[in-house]
Amino acid sequence: MKQKRDHIRHVVFYHFIRPLVRFYLWLTFRFRVAEPIRDKGPFLVICNHVTDLDMLFTSCFFRKHMYYVASEHITRFGALSRFLNRYFGPILRKKGTVAAVTAMEMKRAVRQGWSLGLFAEGERSANGVNRPVIRSTGNLVRMLNCTLYTVRLHGGYFSSPRWGRGFRKGKVTIELAGQYSPELLRSMTGDQITDMIDRDIFVDAYADNAEARIPFRGKNTAVGIQHVLLACPSCGALNTIRSSGNSFSCPCGMHGVYDDYGLLHGTGFPFSTITEWSRWAKDLIASLPDASPGTELCRDDGQKLNRILPDHSVELSAEGTLVLTCDALSVGDRILRMEDIASCDLIAHGYLLISMKDGSYYEVRNPEHPVSGQLYLLLIERFHPGIANL
Repeated sequence: MKQKRDHIRHVVFYHFIRPLVRFYLWLTFRFRVAEPIRDKGPFLVICNHVTDLDMLFTSCFFRKHMYYVASEHITRFGALSRFLNRYFGPILRKKGTVAAVTAMEMKRAVRQGWSLGLFAEGERSANGVNRPVIRSTGNLVRMLNCTLYTVRLHGGYFSSPRWGRGFRKGKVTIELAGQYSPELLRSMTGDQITDMIDRDIFVDAYADNAEARIPFRGKNTAVGIQHVLLACPSCGALNTIRSSGNSFSCPCGMHGVYDDYGLLHGTGFPFSTITEWSRWAKDLIASLPDASPGTELCRDDGQKLNRILPDHSVELSAEGTLVLTCDALSVGDRILRMEDIASCDLIAHGYLLISMKDGSYYEVRNPEHPVSGQLYLLLIERFHPGIANL
């Protein structure tokens, strides 16, 4: 639980750095807020999740200091993690759910009169359309018993696509979607609140930019796009697409270009948007025929399996080729049986998080050799429904 002296440090630093953050966001994303929302709080802000900097955008939209709920993986960044903890004091949770401990810390913060920020989808958008809000969110909102603000970010997906590298010069804007009193929220069920939040924060990046026609320019804008395209429409193969510069291709001859508006052009595919392509690939994977135990589904070389310890530190458990079969996932000589896995999730650009039924917790990652984490989740879901957080 945060102490009063820690809270004072967080608030002072928040208001000190806020003008610098606003200037940075204007230079990088042409982001500007004419008049921030003033509310003494406590309140909860829920925003669609599209970039790693979403908390900066929302903090510029509201005058009052907020504590943000963040994935516990940010504790594994060494000096940066210590800085974030000292000056921002994020409320931590494991991916894919708002755990009881996290919810109670949020409740204590509201009782102290502190305000909160939450990205209730749990994951950044991969294909330009929101992920569903975590179903427990509505019950959490009712429990907090404070004002709820819902806001929408526009342009974030093309400025910093989850699958890509770096930022692209374009424009990010923010708007208020809804403001709801505690009295109104108490009159609604948890599911009604969740559905309302889903509607409020929904953004289709391609539909947005079809009207705005804002170019998002940068270097190597297609690099990493294979992590969201997943399969080749020309030959039907999984995990064979590769990218370079502003183009992508498959050994079968399929070739495409990613333009400044996020649109796809080329030969060997019928899609013009990442949203269309990724939905087709998801349906393709869901329709794969049954396979016998031990059948290899996907592989990537040069991966590391880290065990995450209770104090959030990591220890190397294995390294080598990542292989997914119908009944197991392995890295090098370390094998994790599907029957022993409780859930799987993603962080950052697609690193796999694996929770075991015995309480142990692992991540598969190697920044030098990123993999299509979404592909692994979809394959796991196809052959072992209910394990993957999709």
